[in-house]
Amino acid sequence: MLQPFQEKDGIRRGDLKDNLPHLLAAFYNAKETGELGLMKGQVKKIIFFEGGFPVFALSNLVADRLGQFLVRAGKIDEETLKQAADEATSTKQRTGDLLISMGVLTQEERLYYVGSRSRASSTRCSPGRRECSRSRSRRGRKEAIKLDIHPPT
Repeated sequence: MLQPFQEKDGIRRGDLKDNLPHLLAAFYNAKETGELGLMKGQVKKIIFFEGGFPVFALSNLVADRLGQFLVRAGKIDEETLKQAADEATSTKQRTGDLLISMGVLTQEERLYYVGSRSRASSTRCSPGRRECSRSRSRRGRKEAIKLDIHPPT
């Protein structure tokens, strides 16, 4: 059973413990729109929801980034990733956009790999003490890449 979180300035915060699946189901059942921030030590992840569905996710872990996932999946090599990442840094574009413009990734493949990466990332959440925050931000609506993941799965 989820415990109520303390709310301050429109943001609810609390310890998640082992309740992430229940929290995701609660977002789905309540048809929440907003963001769910998760933090364990230095690791930070944010999941953006629209109407209860996760639509976008961010992580500060290098291993969770799309480019690294594409290398692990064998879709691109390290040199291609380095080239795209360097250009992304200098032009302030997303690595995925540059990989598409380089012709090594299609938009459809990006959507597939973003979904695969998000599912893989969510299964790596280790049990233990995690902090959680929730806000009603609509930031995920601005993202061009939307996840297509049903929360109860």
